[in-house]
Amino acid sequence: MFCTNCGTKIDDNAKFCTNCGVKIESVSPYTVSVKPGEIPTLQESAQTAESSYEQQVAQASGNISSGAQAHHKKTNIGLIIGLAVGIPVTLLILLVAVSIGGIAKYLQKVEEMENSQHAIEEYEDPDPNGVLESLDRRTARRTLLIYMVGTDLESPDEDEYEDSDDEYYGGAATEDICEICDAYLPDNVNVVIECGGANDWVHPDVPDGKVSRFMVEDHKITMLQNLGKTTMNRPGDLADFISFGEEYFPAENYTLVLWGHGGGIPAGFGNDQLGDYYEVLEDFEIRDELENAGVKFDAVIFDCCNMCTLEMARALDGYADYMVGAESYVNGIGIYYTDWLESLNGDVRSFCEKIVKDYMKDSNNNGMVASMSVIRLDMMDEVYQAYIDYLTEAKDMMDAGDYISYYQARGNCGYYETNDSVDLITLATSYKNDYSTELINAVVNSVVYTESDFSYGHGLMAYSPYESYDLYEYGRESFERLNFDSAITDFYDSFMSRRLAYLGEDDIKEYAGDWYIPDYEDETDYSASENYEIELIEGDSYHSVEISDTLWDNIMSVSLSVFVEECDTRYFDLGRDYTWRIDDNDRFALLDPEKWFYVNGEQVTYYGTSFYEDYDTGEWTQMGMIPALINGEECALYLYNDNENPDGEVWGYSHYNFETDVEEDDFEFVEDDDDIQIVRFYCDENFNYEYVLADEVVKGKDLKIEYKEINLDDYSTFGYYNFEDIFGDTYYSDSAYLGLAGILD
Repeated sequence: MFCTNCGTKIDDNAKFCTNCGVKIESVSPYTVSVKPGEIPTLQESAQTAESSYEQQVAQASGNISSGAQAHHKKTNIGLIIGLAVGIPVTLLILLVAVSIGGIAKYLQKVEEMENSQHAIEEYEDPDPNGVLESLDRRTARRTLLIYMVGTDLESPDEDEYEDSDDEYYGGAATEDICEICDAYLPDNVNVVIECGGANDWVHPDVPDGKVSRFMVEDHKITMLQNLGKTTMNRPGDLADFISFGEEYFPAENYTLVLWGHGGGIPAGFGNDQLGDYYEVLEDFEIRDELENAGVKFDAVIFDCCNMCTLEMARALDGYADYMVGAESYVNGIGIYYTDWLESLNGDVRSFCEKIVKDYMKDSNNNGMVASMSVIRLDMMDEVYQAYIDYLTEAKDMMDAGDYISYYQARGNCGYYETNDSVDLITLATSYKNDYSTELINAVVNSVVYTESDFSYGHGLMAYSPYESYDLYEYGRESFERLNFDSAITDFYDSFMSRRLAYLGEDDIKEYAGDWYIPDYEDETDYSASENYEIELIEGDSYHSVEISDTLWDNIMSVSLSVFVEECDTRYFDLGRDYTWRIDDNDRFALLDPEKWFYVNGEQVTYYGTSFYEDYDTGEWTQMGMIPALINGEECALYLYNDNENPDGEVWGYSHYNFETDVEEDDFEFVEDDDDIQIVRFYCDENFNYEYVLADEVVKGKDLKIEYKEINLDDYSTFGYYNFEDIFGDTYYSDSAYLGLAGILD
């Protein structure tokens, strides 16, 4: 089977993905609010070069068009936005798994390769063209080394697509080689690329299933070495490439790009199809590679996901001056190489900042959200020491009974996919103690340039285990191998021990390691939910919901489900949104929602899946889905909106069975010529559902999304509140007819 989060092939009996670490479940990544037998019934209780190199490659291979659209290439793990509820409570973290398809259709090219002058059989000599012998090896201004682990970003697993109509998403590495060769490189600058890690290459000059090295000159790549079928993700592989670059291309300055799959802790970097795909280079192993190579870099640049971490920065400190990377996933268009390569003879900080600016501009122009930062590594000691002080204080507060406060605050920090990492400034702001300001200032000084479309992204994150408690045993190794201060491991050992204790005996047996502290079991109350009280209070103008102090203490999210009564036996399921009103009695008022989503002027069934708000800045982001037929197939159409774009935009869609509430592990962007027909959900008094198609079929380019005021004064509406606690359980209020939206104004 395949992981629904990252799309990686895994063992059919696996409980967790060995690539991205997500727990394997058979349920949809979101929960539709209303389901028969689960929802409370009314009043009842319920719990460029002149001839561009890209064009030359396209003509040679027939696989890429120069006008190709943007695609996801740097990650097979996709988009996951963790968001929070906007009360002094916190968030529902909901993983929206997204598997992204491609810019270029991956086509069969075996016959072309057999007839090509670059056929693989010619590449038997380690120096096939005698280029190495002819190099003068004069010291250049700068040598740029690009370590390109193509993996399934360049060559997808054909078995996965054998019985599928999905497009291949290969060719990503080839796209970037084209961008590199389009650049007008400055004089006295070398660009050297090692290509490998992929069974097949779209680029006709790169041999399939082998590792090969090239230099870039005259807008093309020239082979230097063919290493045969070997790996790029085992100890010594990266160091060997670096040493090769130093020997044959000596320079005053060296810059390194690491290209491929990334995932921070514990997913690491460099999945490789030519060896053990799941063997990766962890942060401490990348440090060891740089140490063994003995080359000091002015910058290490990560063209891969989730590598802008404190742990990675600490690992690079002393081996590089700057780090460039993303806290979030890296979009498929990835780093745009052509322009910044033309600045390689200049100041390192300047071209590092240009990398970020070009990437963000390219991403936003293609309708994608993104993030990327430039980090000064000589400032890492200050960040590290401030982090130690912050966590030392946090542990003291937790030991004094403040576990739930930290848990809730940590949950309100947003979520970066595949790893339990958190933006450090967001963490210090959300969970405040005497050292928050010290930590924030240290991070601000180290992040010399950053851009982020995520309201909870400020440039640098750290591994902060929270949701994936089952992976702490693996993630903790980085703390130890990087020689982190015991204050850091003490804090997380303490927190994760309590986390497991709350989850219960079965989880303790399965996931607890030598770090587990059983003494904390005495602090936990496994039956907290038994003390929850959710009472419906009847009023003259509206009803309200009062909850017990215990639930207030343990609450993680609140959302409102709404139905519009069309007749005694037919109700329009408006959906669920993270909207709520508190009255003067500190109760949740059951009132009509003030705003809702419209598509081309029509109200739609909309299910909010996640919401996050930064209380200090007022910035918020929201994700949700609308059921729709797209090109005749049942789908979940995802919308994303925030304070700068409240109406939102269509993010993409995945296939979704309306009857079974099962979503497929795919994700596709909406194309201009896609046929889209919105679906409205209706039910009877027993919540038996029917699905009604909108009269109009619109093209993707004509979709108009609005989040605007909704007036339900002339309708009978009813609804109920959904409360999710820190243990992941959801409890429902009684449902009642809703009062008018303006009553509390």
